[in-house]
Formats: sequence, C-alpha cells, structure tokens
Amino acid sequence: MVLVLAVTLIGKKEHMEEMKRGIQKNAEGARKNEQGNLRFDISQAIDDPCKLFLYEVYRDEAALVEHTKTPHFQKWVKDSDEGGWLAVPMSLIKYDTLFFGDAPTPVTH
Repeated sequence: MVLVLAVTLIGKKEHMEEMKRGIQKNAEGARKNEQGNLRFDISQAIDDPCKLFLYEVYRDEAALVEHTKTPHFQKWVKDSDEGGWLAVPMSLIKYDTLFFGDAPTPVTH
C-alpha cells in the first residue's frame, strides 16, 4: 500500500513566514533523509495565504511512523506548538492509494 496524507494547515497571519520556512525544512528533511517518503508537496491557497496544503506520500504506514520520529518532524511540531503558528488544529486525512501516477504500474490490492 502507498499511503497518502492530505494535511491542511491554517496559520496565523503574523506567523506565516516562519511557518512556511519550518514546514519546508520538514519537507526537505523527509525527501533527503527518508527512503519511505516518496513525495512531500507544500501548496498555499491562492485566495487565503494563511492556508497551506501538504500532500505527503509514504511507502507504507511504517514509513509514516518513522517520519514522526525524525529530528526535522519533531522540530516542526515543537516550533509550531511553542510559536503558536496555527490558528486552528491541523486537519489530516489518510488515504490508501488506488492509482499512483508515478508508479510504473497501477497500485492494486
């Protein structure tokens, strides 16, 4: 199974620049250091610059669990909590992939 996370972050306007830098460092750490991370995209809403959307893809649930133990993830959590960056708690939805466009063959179960 290829696991997808769809995460929505709504930040406080006064913390958006530091929040974007923090989440980018987390994404870069995941891409450079985690074999189980297949993708980590960060998007910003056009009509609401305080809303970020993260599209994360992991090889499986174990790879996601490993991600949560990494220094870059732990730093993101600590900094965002202590900095009060989020206006509301993040929204996170896990998806099981039915078709993964970058895969050489369709994902089947």
